[in-house]
This record gives sequence, structure tokens and C-alpha cells, in this order.
Amino acid sequence: MPKPAEWAAEVIPLRLADSFLKAVEAATEESPLVLVVDDVHAADNATVAILHIVARKLPRTRLLLILTARSHELRTVAGPSALVSDGTIEVLETLELEPLPREAAERLVAARVTKAEAQIADVPVARILQGSNGNPLALELLTQEWLAHGSSSLLGDLEALNTQPAANIGIPRAIGAVFERQIRRLDPPTRAALDLAAVLGRRLADLSLYQVVELSATAAGEALSRLKEEGILREVHGGLEFRNELIRAQAYYAVVGPARQQLHRRLGEVLDQQPDASKQAPKLEVAWHLLRGGDRSRAVSSAIEGSEAAISSGGFLEAEQILTVLVREPSREDDTRRLRLLLARALVGQSKADAAAPVLALLEQGAGLSPRERALATRMQATVAYLLNQEPGLGYCNAADAALLAARETGDPELIGNALFECARSGANAGDEGRVATAREQAQVAISELTSEVPPMLSYSKAYCDFFFFELAAGARGLESAIKTWNARQDPACLSLGYTAYGTCKQGLGDFESACEAYRKALTFSTRIGDDLRSAVIASNLCVAKLHQGDFGSAVRFGELAVSTAGRAFSPRLVSIHLNLAASLFMNGQQDTALKSVREAQEASNRERSWFATMEFLLGRASIALQTRDVALALDLTEAAQRVAWGKERAVPHAGLFDMLTIHRALHVDGLDAARLLTCQCRVKYRGRHPLYFVDVTGCSAWLDMMSFGAYSEETRGDLNLVDELGFAGLRAILVAQGFLSQ
Repeated sequence: MPKPAEWAAEVIPLRLADSFLKAVEAATEESPLVLVVDDVHAADNATVAILHIVARKLPRTRLLLILTARSHELRTVAGPSALVSDGTIEVLETLELEPLPREAAERLVAARVTKAEAQIADVPVARILQGSNGNPLALELLTQEWLAHGSSSLLGDLEALNTQPAANIGIPRAIGAVFERQIRRLDPPTRAALDLAAVLGRRLADLSLYQVVELSATAAGEALSRLKEEGILREVHGGLEFRNELIRAQAYYAVVGPARQQLHRRLGEVLDQQPDASKQAPKLEVAWHLLRGGDRSRAVSSAIEGSEAAISSGGFLEAEQILTVLVREPSREDDTRRLRLLLARALVGQSKADAAAPVLALLEQGAGLSPRERALATRMQATVAYLLNQEPGLGYCNAADAALLAARETGDPELIGNALFECARSGANAGDEGRVATAREQAQVAISELTSEVPPMLSYSKAYCDFFFFELAAGARGLESAIKTWNARQDPACLSLGYTAYGTCKQGLGDFESACEAYRKALTFSTRIGDDLRSAVIASNLCVAKLHQGDFGSAVRFGELAVSTAGRAFSPRLVSIHLNLAASLFMNGQQDTALKSVREAQEASNRERSWFATMEFLLGRASIALQTRDVALALDLTEAAQRVAWGKERAVPHAGLFDMLTIHRALHVDGLDAARLLTCQCRVKYRGRHPLYFVDVTGCSAWLDMMSFGAYSEETRGDLNLVDELGFAGLRAILVAQGFLSQ
């Protein structure tokens, strides 16, 4: 091979530029060419010079030259800055890119999840979006980290910056290198402001707090403006925030440990000393700063006060986070008792029964509980007994009785109302009508004896009993009273409970518009307080409402939401949630997917191994078997359900469905007369009281009429007209699919 020519050093860039120019010209003669240069601000002068020549000499060729750069980095380098601002290049256009909007960011995350052959339902998309603030690099990084490491990924470490930061985290090297270049250009006051801003997080725009690093409000404002110019901060809706949480984490861990601790402690002291009229920091925030600053005793007192306020406003998760940390270490006996009681309230408020049970056991073993504290603890023990989904019977009933006894010792109508609800629910779970009737009577007496405002839980307890006895209209009226008071108190946890029950009453009455509106409100509140189990149940209720209404597509969407939400719940009850989705999928023509949901429901039933879960599966699966016209399977499942429900028939979920299946089996086993007798009894039971269940037995009546007379009786035709008037189009379609009604 010939020996290459030796060129002088000053000639080499020119020859390279000439060669590159010729190569580009040749390529564009063949086809249009797109040339992308990423991070041009990091290019050396020789590279920039070559690009400059190309940009000037080829304005009319079939070349698209795309240069990307960070605007704050461009200001510090002469060559790239001159290139992108050269006014002699006629076709030069500058495009400022904003962070990705939410929809685009969601699509990017979904694309990465799909590429990794994972399920989007398993990825915390909202948390990833919040951590990345629309930065594509951060979105990709956090998504890939989550897919690789799950809950122990970098995302969790970033979120912990506001609570318990890890000792150190693995910031990607590329982000670290950019950050190091930036902070070397900062003067001491700006660097001090950056250190404190990283500790402050969302409160970084509060200029008065920069006294902690001896900066006046004016000096702090100037420093934050400089950080914005450097691209570390960005302005959003008139406020300031870090461009993304990865940058904040880099800044936070760039501060040495002892200095961070001092900043946290001083911040906690300053925030706690703000006058009440202007105080913006909640006590929980003060407690976290003091705890991270090493002042544990003051952190405990702030945490107790802050947790009380947070729990009252539905901030169960926020209270749980700090209380879980504080109860692990020794405290004064009085503080330990209060911390445990608050932690139990926070856990039960999120339906985290498994975690709450040992905390309540420790409270029961300890001494010093006041009558009110004991009433709260015993009521929570009853709630935990229900949430753990054990066999209905004496266990839950005894816990509810203990709660009522403790509540009566306080004389507090609110606590008595809560305990009466547990007594009523335990009776319903055990199928004990007498116990529910007693609870209803006691609630009514307590309400009549009050001369002041009726505590909403008393109204709720009475409404629960009314619902149990199929008096849906009376139950709805009682719930309206309770909801009005909870709205005035701005109690999100109770509003979620109240609106869910109200939606169930309205759905049973055939008022789907009111039912769906109530469920949506309930879902908003349950999402706000972080109760995934309750949110999943509400979404599944919406699925059923849309199914019965005939909007099968919406039913599927809500059913899928319920399944994905229940997967995050601490104590998921997935049997009915999967079956409701399966029924919706069948009616929407998605048979294969529906069968998958049925299998998942069976697996959930096998895992839970409770009476309630078994009954839900047997009834739901039998209904679906009829939809697929598998009569033999439906009869076997109905027989199994009757056997499991023996002696507890009033406790079964979905009483109307149970009666419908019982009538269906009675025809096949005992004959037409037996089936007709059961149908008549059920029509009397539900007529004018529970329209939803009445529709189920009306379907049976129509089926028996056709079998006996070949046509509907006049009474049945009237009842079917009522079904249409109420808007049960979807339920009618299900009855057609099951063979009870003709088209």
C-alpha cells in the first residue's frame, strides 16, 4: 500500500473538512441525507469548524443538519455558540424543546416497557413521570431501572430524598459529569443556595428559608436565577423546581454528610419557629428535617402532632412513613403508645391489615391506654379481623362486641357509631339477621336520643343495616345525611366510604348516573389517601355498573383498572375483581381474555382460602358458565355454593345471583313447581326494594313462563317493561346470553 502523505498539523483540519464536504456532497447526490450531531456544545473546535463549513456551503443541497445542545452549556463555549447563532446561514432555524408533556412521556415509558416485553400495569408510570419532569433521558433511565430492579430501583431512592435518603445512590456517570462541570462555574453564594435547595426540594422557592445558609432574600433570589440560567432549575407556573429529580439527587449527595445533617436540623428549627399565621410547613415536614438532623426527641413530638393532622385529612401514607421509622427505636413510654396508636390508624386507614395486626397486638399488651384510646384500638382490631378475610363467625363478632363495649365506656356517639357498624358488618358476614337487626335498632335509638348533630357513622351504620334488609332507598337517604357531614368536615377517608356505599345503593335501585358519579367521587378520595384496596373495589364496582348498564367497553376498562390497582394493594381481594372483569370481557366479545381472568380468579380463591372468597368464586364462575351455556358446570358450581353456604345463606355475596342460580338448579333437580315456588318468594322479597336483584329473578320467571306456557305471563311482561325503564340493558343482555330471556 502506498505510504500516506504527511501533512502539516495546521493543514489536517482543512483536508478533513474538504474530505467530509466531498463525502456529504456525493451522498446527497444519491439521496437526501440527514446528519445529526448530538450535544454539539461538547464538540472540539476542529469539529465545530468542519460543521460550520458544511452549514455555510450546502444550504441548497438535500442535506438536513440537526444539531442538539443544552442552551445553558452553549453560552460557555465560543465555537458551538457561533455556529448556532450564525446569521449568514439563511436556512438556520432554532427550535427550543420543552420537557415532554404528560401524554408524550407516558407513550415513551409504554414504548420502553413494551420493548422489554413487560406489562405496563406493573410499572409505576405516574411516579416515573414525577421523578423525570418530562426529561426523555430521565424517563428512559428510570423506566429501565424499574424494569431491572423493581421496587429497589433508583426511583425509590429518589423518592426517599423527602423522607429517609439512602446513604448514597448510583447516579449515572453521564449525569454526574454534566453536573460537575456546572457546579465548577458557580460562585460560593450560588453553590450554598444549590446545597440548601437540594435539601428543601419542593419548598426551594421560599426565599426566607435561605437564612439557614446566611443568604438574604435578595441574594437567594439572585442565586436561584443563576441556577435557572445554568439549567439546574426550571420555572413552572411561576414557581421553581429542579429540572428533574436526578439532578436534585446529584446536588443533594454532593453535600457532605455532616453538612447535610446540619442543614436539615437548622431547616427543621426555622420551619417550626414560623408564626402560626404564616406557617406553611406541616409538622410532618418539620419532623423529617429534625429526624435527619439528629434531633430525635423533637422529631417525635412534631411527628405525633403532624400525624394527627395528616390522618384527620386523609394523609395516611405520609403519617405511616415517619411513624414506621420512629416506632423502631426506644422512646418514652407515653410517646411509644401514642406513636403505635397513630401508626395503627394510618395502616387501617389504608386497609393494610397484615401490617396493622402486630401493632395493635403490642398496644393490647401495653398499659396506660385511656378509655378513648382503648375504644379506638378495639375498633381497629375488629376492622383488621374483617380485612384479613377470615372465616365469618365468632372471631369477628367477638371483636366487634369488644369494640362496642369499649366505645360505650367513653359515651362518645362517634365511637359508638363506628362500633355499631362493625357489629352490623360482622352479623352480615356471619349471616346472622338478628345481630344486624339489633345493630340497626341500637343505631336508631342512639340517633333518636341525640339533640345535636347526628354523628355520620351512626347514620352510616343504620344505612348499612337498611341495605342488608334490602331497603335501598332508606339506606341511600341515611348515606346522604352522613356524606353531607363528612363533606363539611372534609374527611376524605369517610367520604370514600360513604360515596362507595351510596353508589352501591343507587346502582341497586337502577339509578346508574348517580351510582357512577358517586363511585367516581369515592375513587378520587381513595386514590388521594393511598388506599389501593379500596380503590380497586370501587373501580370494580364501576366495572359492574357499566356492565349492567350495557356499556361493555367502559366496563372492561374499569375492570382492568381494578385488577392493576388491586395488584398494588397490601391485602388484595382479587376473586370478585377478576370475575367482574371476566364477565365484562365475555359480553364485549373477548372470550380468550375472559377465560384468562377466570383462571386468575380461581388462583386468587385458592390463595385466599376463605369462606367469602370461595362463595364469590363459585357464584361468579357459575354465572359465567351459564353465559357460555355450560349448564352442567353451572349446576355443579351452584350445588357446591349451596353446600358451602349452608346455614349462612344471608351472608352470601350477591344474594340476587345466589337466588337466581338456586332457582335454576331447582328446576333441573326438583322440577318446575319447586322452581316456581322459589321464584315467587324471591319476587316478593325484592319487589320495590331491590330492583337489581328483582331483575335477576324476573329473568328466571320469564324462563319458567316460556317453559310452561311458551309465552310470558302478563305479570312477567310488566316486570320486563320495568327492567327496560330502569335501564338495565346490560343485565338484560347477560340474561339473554345465559338463556333466561329471548332476544
